[in-house]
Amino acid sequence: MTPFQGQGASQAVEDALVLVNLFGHVRDATTAPKALAAYDQIRRPRKQRATETSLEVGRLVTFMDPDVGDDLDKIREELDTRMHWLWNRDLTAQNEAVVRLFKESL
Repeated sequence: MTPFQGQGASQAVEDALVLVNLFGHVRDATTAPKALAAYDQIRRPRKQRATETSLEVGRLVTFMDPDVGDDLDKIREELDTRMHWLWNRDLTAQNEAVVRLFKESL
């Protein structure tokens, strides 16, 4: 993950939160692959989007975005709302969703 959103450590903490919560519901090793599949299904889209948008921010702040260039007002406009989807995530709902998905797979 590129450093332009400061999300490397944040995503690791979210992963740990999901995994510790999820594995609290795993009763034996035979169901661990299903738990990991549920984790992957819930977490991968968010982590991929964080990676993609971090690259986009990198292009913005280095003036390499073809639609924005070095227009500071446009850059500021982009950056003002760009992170809301990251910051406003309901982590409790995310944990509930991964546990529900895991239990449905049993």
